[in-house]
Amino acid sequence: MFPIDFVKTRALCLLDCIRKGHPIQPTLDSAWEDQDLITVAAVCQAAIRFLGPPEFRVQYQYDLSKIADALDCLHPEHREFVERQCDADILAAIDLSSHLTRFADAGCFDEHFEPNVRALVGQEIVARKIISLKGFRT
Repeated sequence: MFPIDFVKTRALCLLDCIRKGHPIQPTLDSAWEDQDLITVAAVCQAAIRFLGPPEFRVQYQYDLSKIADALDCLHPEHREFVERQCDADILAAIDLSSHLTRFADAGCFDEHFEPNVRALVGQEIVARKIISLKGFRT
């Protein structure tokens, strides 16, 4: 298990920076610590989630009020399914990006990938689905 130390004011400050395009800084003036990294990751995930499911973003041209209205019009069980699927897909995308980052850091990225990797990533019932769009070497 991984411990967290959630500080509401810090999370809201980070979310505000992300929404306004401002740089984010660690809590201390030194290197990033575990808790700051967890908080930044969580706030980034929440910021992505606030945009709504990708198919809704495209359909409603990133108009957040229209996305919210469309979600509100769904039957509660369907809305819950759409929201859970969105959460699972976000986590799958974050996980793949994390794996790619570790490959790059370990020096074995170029063996498996081109410099720019693009994919559609989602979590299906029991398996992760990755559709390579660009950058995967066979």
